[in-house]
Amino acid sequence: MMLKKERAVIFLLESHLDKTKQWLNNASESLVSYLAGDVEKMKHLLLAKDDVHRSLENERREIWDLLCSGAYFPVIRGDLLELVQSVGRIGQAATAACEAVQYRLPQTPTDITNRLSGITREVFSLFHPIHESALYYLRGDDVLKVVRRNVIHFLDQKARVLAEADELKRRLHAAAMDNWRQLGCIICLDSLLAICSRAMEANDKIQVVMVKIVP
Repeated sequence: MMLKKERAVIFLLESHLDKTKQWLNNASESLVSYLAGDVEKMKHLLLAKDDVHRSLENERREIWDLLCSGAYFPVIRGDLLELVQSVGRIGQAATAACEAVQYRLPQTPTDITNRLSGITREVFSLFHPIHESALYYLRGDDVLKVVRRNVIHFLDQKARVLAEADELKRRLHAAAMDNWRQLGCIICLDSLLAICSRAMEANDKIQVVMVKIVP
């Protein structure tokens, strides 16, 4: 029978995952809006960022407190905490990307902004398989089958993102732009790829957790 502390950890983890997913949706929409020229919509969507990050930080602290007080077996506590922290880093990278694009992206040709929009959507969708895998792990529903499927899906999608980013960098270097504009675009692209890197870390952590529960 699941103990009270474990139930509390699951509740907080599910809340943390859902809030992070909602924030990533907002961040993605704000970036796409900005790239489409709707600066005001981006500003509106980012108004809640400080409150969101404060709420997520409080949940991470509560989860840490519960794990320190004896929730779950010692062998799994560190991995659960690292999973929570890795999910938090995805949200932080998303905020950093919004700020980079908002303050560093210069005026660029339409084809480049369109490609940036496409990469933005692809990068943020990397969280979907991570979110589903973590929820299935917490709820114990056909865990191994779902996680294996999601890990493969994640790796395929990550490969597409990196290939599209490489192609965009080639186009940037070949475009008729001055060095300052090229640098601004590359900084913004790299900030999006930082989200990809943080998602890779979370995906790796899910794989580690899953290996430890296999009989």
